[in-house]
Amino acid sequence: MKAADVLNGIHAWTRLVGMKMNASNAYSLMKYARLVFEEHELIERRRSGLVHRITGTEPGSNAEIKHGTHEFEQYVSEFSELAEVEVSIPAFGSSLETVLSWIPDDEKFSAQELAVLEPFFGGDDGASAN
Repeated sequence: MKAADVLNGIHAWTRLVGMKMNASNAYSLMKYARLVFEEHELIERRRSGLVHRITGTEPGSNAEIKHGTHEFEQYVSEFSELAEVEVSIPAFGSSLETVLSWIPDDEKFSAQELAVLEPFFGGDDGASAN
């Protein structure tokens, strides 16, 4: 899994962990989601550091990179490299299909949300995860 998968999936993960399900499944999913959110935070810190390095600003200060500038091209190039870095999050212990079965039928996901969640899930143990 790559950093881009974490960046692309973070909003769907936020939705998923906010949905109702039985306690043991919710607990398993919450433990895994912590890994995803921690990795997202690390990636965001790297991205922010990249912006500050390119703009010559101090961390914590406002920094802006304007579209069409040399700095923007540098940012896109270096951020693209960052997004391709492999992350050390293992696959969740159940398939996405199994996890979706834990959620009430009145909860809905778009195909786009499912596509960005899919890289996080592994094999199906047929029950609860981990």
